[in-house]
Amino acid sequence: MFQELKKLIIDLSYIQTIWDAEAKKRQDEAEKMYANGVSDGFKHAAVALDSIIRKYST
Repeated sequence: MFQELKKLIIDLSYIQTIWDAEAKKRQDEAEKMYANGVSDGFKHAAVALDSIIRKYST
């Protein structure tokens, strides 16, 4: 089970990287803020899953 969650963390980090790059490409300030928010959401999800794995794998 933990292996699947670790793969999910990698996938979330990859998606976060894509949205981060998308935020840098945007010209409109609102679009940049949206893309940064989405990027941050994926980043926080990955961190939360990592915390859960660390808590229950010991």
